[in-house]
Amino acid sequence: MAKDKKREESLGEEIIEEALEDKAALSSQDKTKQNYLSIIILLLGLLAGSIFVDVADLVRGEGVSQKRLSDKDIFEYAGKTWVAYPDPVIDVTVVNDENCKECEAESAILALKSAIPTIVPKQIGVNSEEGEKLLKKTGSKAIPVFVFTKTIEKSEVFPKIQNVLSEKDGLYVLDTSVLGVAGKYTELPPFESKNQEVLGNPEAKISIIEFSDFQCPYCKVFYESLDKLLKEGDYKNKVKVSFKHLPLSFHAQSNNAAMAAECAGEQNRFWDMYNLLYSKQNDWQGSEGTAKFKTYAVSLKLDTAKFNQCMDTNKLQGDIDTDKELAKEYNISGTPAIFVGDEFISGAIQYEELKSKVDALLAK
Repeated sequence: MAKDKKREESLGEEIIEEALEDKAALSSQDKTKQNYLSIIILLLGLLAGSIFVDVADLVRGEGVSQKRLSDKDIFEYAGKTWVAYPDPVIDVTVVNDENCKECEAESAILALKSAIPTIVPKQIGVNSEEGEKLLKKTGSKAIPVFVFTKTIEKSEVFPKIQNVLSEKDGLYVLDTSVLGVAGKYTELPPFESKNQEVLGNPEAKISIIEFSDFQCPYCKVFYESLDKLLKEGDYKNKVKVSFKHLPLSFHAQSNNAAMAAECAGEQNRFWDMYNLLYSKQNDWQGSEGTAKFKTYAVSLKLDTAKFNQCMDTNKLQGDIDTDKELAKEYNISGTPAIFVGDEFISGAIQYEELKSKVDALLAK
């Protein structure tokens, strides 16, 4: 009896152990099944979600399938033709004055979009807090000003337009002269210049500031217009004139001519040399070196030893370079560039136009 009981207990333990092993095996299988099921549900969910988004967008007319986009550079949808570009979205802020007729920027923006299709322009007022901060940060003196973020560097066209962009404090400012925008200046260049007395009346309320190149034929046209004005009536007492050097690199003798004017100015004869250089432009522009300019010093009865030493050592090149840097600061790259009062004019002005502008200012 005792033996039978022991055997039963042993048999019972074996059954229990087998049951436990079966349960463990079953539990492991269930877990594996659950894991597989979870993965399947996740994949189906992603697929269903993707299909749902594409289908939903298409039904609402708000999108197209990403699959459709992936293998096309151009396609038609919703009555428009869509083109893919490798460039990122490029933000450009345009600081402008809506009351300024000559500052109209829409045509310039269209021109920019033709070169950089992914730009997104944002226009802000010059007198807004944001506009004033941006002008100060970039050092811009004229509007409209086009300011790009560093994203412009990722554009394919960046290497081609880099020479018309100025980097300032992590931003890029576009030279608007390439867009043909007239615009206006928010502040004028300083009137004073070294080594030249004021031409005209220093107390006159009308100022004329000229950035010029003595070898430039269009600058000579303006010189003749100004000379005629100053010799007429009482205009010499009504205006004051300041000359800024901007010798252009493609004029071989323009820097030597600028030096001649500065060296004459060191002897208080700047405007005499100025008149001589323009009136004899055809005489010296084809010459080489400084010999021709030294003959002008003789004709003006200057201290030739002092003048020649000034020319030979490029003594006053720093003053010429200061004017060139000032032109760059004001985004001026061509000559003549003229300020009549607070109006900026690019290019030669005939006598009648110059007189009309001065008369208009005097009438105010």
